[in-house]
Amino acid sequence: MSTPTPTTYTIGGHNIVRHLAQGGMASIYTVRCPDTGELRVMKLAGTTDMQAARFQEIHTHLKRLDHPNLVPVRGVGQTKDGRPFLIFDLFEGEPAQLAVRAAGTPGQEARTHAVITIGIQLADVLGYLHDHGFVHCDIKSANVLVTTGQDTRLIDFGSAVFPGEARPTGGAFVGTYTYAAPEQIRREAVDGRADIYAMGVLLYRLFSGHRPFDSKDPAELARMHLRETAPPMPARLVDISADVRDLISRMLAKDPADRPQQAKEIAAVLRES
Repeated sequence: MSTPTPTTYTIGGHNIVRHLAQGGMASIYTVRCPDTGELRVMKLAGTTDMQAARFQEIHTHLKRLDHPNLVPVRGVGQTKDGRPFLIFDLFEGEPAQLAVRAAGTPGQEARTHAVITIGIQLADVLGYLHDHGFVHCDIKSANVLVTTGQDTRLIDFGSAVFPGEARPTGGAFVGTYTYAAPEQIRREAVDGRADIYAMGVLLYRLFSGHRPFDSKDPAELARMHLRETAPPMPARLVDISADVRDLISRMLAKDPADRPQQAKEIAAVLRES
């Protein structure tokens, strides 16, 4: 990837190189650090008091985390108009779905190996987060960045439940319907097993090339997650072992008690496959 040309536009003393994304709660930029000249990523809070408060909460928790499959927070600041921002290392990966597509078509050995490699890293970092009281609540392809060497990072904690946080049940839906666990859709209290369900959806998609539940209608998609059993992955995917197929089926169980209870169980099966 070519080095982007800096502009003269700055935020919090950081030169803005490129606008990367715009979400409901924040804007994301590539920036050049004023002291070192290094390229980093800035996540800038929105303009409301609620967005600013959430940002402060995210930083308070994320700065304590240290895992090779997370992008570390390198700094925090505030703009002249009071909007907080976070500075992260620049990690030049692409969403998991694009990364495995580049490795091959479903059923090809290279693609299966890539999915297993990514899955092990994702299970490892989820185990770390869950052990520290975090539930990510938005495991999906876009939030799992992968390099050409299959080095993987989990990003975007905007939907996360943090240690000690008592998120009220019955409120607004938080997450992404394509990947959301039944209890998440019902607005119930969630724990790490909701992330395990979402990871099951992601693994199914990465291995097979399609989602276990698919609809353009969010209400129908929610119904499928709540009521329908995921179809078995195609038998033609001969490189996927029976143990891995069984693992994904259990990850997609409607009842959290029927899923693997810890992410390290997932990592163990994938390592042995």
